Amino acid sequence: MAGDLDRLAQTLKTMELDNGLTIDDEGARKIVEERPLPTLEEQLRIFGGEPGQTEADAIVMKYVDIFTEEGRISKEDRDALAESGFVDSSLLQEIAAGK
Repeated sequence: MAGDLDRLAQTLKTMELDNGLTIDDEGARKIVEERPLPTLEEQLRIFGGEPGQTEADAIVMKYVDIFTEEGRISKEDRDALAESGFVDSSLLQEIAAGK
């Protein structure tokens, strides 16, 4: 799908609308053009390692820290998330195994 920007933009738009966000076709297309998806190999590298210690964990925790600073997430909940290793690579591993 990464090479099919129209399909990728439509998938993004559907996901955004399903999650209560507003986006139009032009906005979805612009996002997928400016922010390409990593390859499967890149994703496996980002998600590889011990739960809670992956590059993906670090990326997600940056957003969690922003939400904590904004007061959307309590410090206690932030710490619980950080300790839980909640970023799960199992779906990615299944995709890689079926490739």
